[in-house]
This record gives sequence, structure tokens and C-alpha cells, in this order.
Amino acid sequence: MTVLSELETNRFRAWVKDLWGIRIAGVCDTVLIQGSPERSLSRAVFRASSGQRFLMEKFAPEKIEIRQRVAETLAFVNKNGLDRALAPEPARDGAYLPRYGDGYFQITRFLDSTALKRPDWLTSADMGKEMAGFLVEMNRACDGISNRITYPGFSLKTYIYRLFKDMQGHAPKIHDRYLPVLRFLEKGFMAEHDRLPLVFCHGDFHPLNVIWQEQKISAVIDWEFTGIKPECYDAANLVGCAG
Repeated sequence: MTVLSELETNRFRAWVKDLWGIRIAGVCDTVLIQGSPERSLSRAVFRASSGQRFLMEKFAPEKIEIRQRVAETLAFVNKNGLDRALAPEPARDGAYLPRYGDGYFQITRFLDSTALKRPDWLTSADMGKEMAGFLVEMNRACDGISNRITYPGFSLKTYIYRLFKDMQGHAPKIHDRYLPVLRFLEKGFMAEHDRLPLVFCHGDFHPLNVIWQEQKISAVIDWEFTGIKPECYDAANLVGCAG
């Protein structure tokens, strides 16, 4: 069943009330949900009896390890003062992803977002400062995080070589077109890669993964690619999204 259909059943509503202490009053089926929908099996927004709105997402069992790591990461940085990293609500027993039926469910506060004006946001100095400021705050808030949470190893160099190998096998014309880019990277970047400082990174930091209130960051979402990466990773990803 989808989240939307689950939310309509009394049994599921009773389960949510028992675990989170949240009484579901109704479904908000006309709101625009930010972030990538394909990262969950399904998702929907509901209104609690208190009037507050929440996003509920359903995940497959094979996603639980990464979702648990993301939840623990967000709880860590929240505790260290980064409250704009939107963390899921723990259940009464502390669980972030309780199981119900064939899936695991997560609840997060729902925030409205100002729609990005394209392509105007590319030239917004205020939004650029906001995002740079968030990276600085995140860097402070994640101090010591690798001593508490284990992240999978990541090598940008390995990723690039694997990408080109896959292109060669599946799309040789595209591979040949972009091969000069790889050769350019091999002249300098690849040799320097292993000497780049490593820090905690969001991993997919760009304006579409931000909940905006006008030109101010209300929250940053979609932390699935978070981990220990080259120090320049988030800033480079942000600039790359601008073309």
C-alpha cells in the first residue's frame, strides 16, 4: 500500500498515534513536496490534530541501513546547533524507521517552500551567501561526527573512472565525446585527488534540495549521499549545478 492509502485507514492512524503520539486529522493531498520522490517507495503529507503538518515516507527494507545512517547524522548535527538540517521525528522508543506491514515509515516536519524562479536564482547573491553560510555552519556542527557514525568509503576518482567505463560499454559515442574531459582531469586533478582534505559533506548540495523562505534557507533536505568526501565537494557540486 502507498502512504496515502495507509493514512486513510484507522488501524494505521492508531499505529502512528501509539508510536509517535501524533493524532492524524487528515491528508494534505494538494501540497507540493520538495525533494526527490524516487528516494522512497511513496510519500504524503498529513495534518495532525495540533494543526502541524508532517511528511510521511515509506521505505523498502533494503533502504533501511542508509536511512538509519541519515537519521543519526541529522540528529547529530541538530544537537550541535544545525537546526536547518531537517531531521526525522523519533518515535517514543527512539526509533526513526518503525516497520508497519511491508515497509518502514519515517515522519518529518513539513515546511512550505518558496518556488525557485528559474533562471533568476543563478544570479542571486543573497541565495549564494545563504548556501555558503550553511556550509560553514554544517562544518562546525559535524565536528567529531566520523567518530560516532561510520560512512561508506568514497573516491571521486574511482567514481569518474567507473562512469567512463560504463559509458564505454553502454554508450560508446557519448564516451568518445567526453573522453577529452577525462584526459584533462588526468593531467592534474587525478594526481592531486588523494591529497585533498576530507570532511563531512551533504553530498547533493544544490538549491533544489533546499526549502526556501524567499531567499533565506528554512531547511536543507535529501541527505542520502552524505558522507566523508573531499573538502571542496559540496561547493563544487553547487557551482556545477549552475552550469
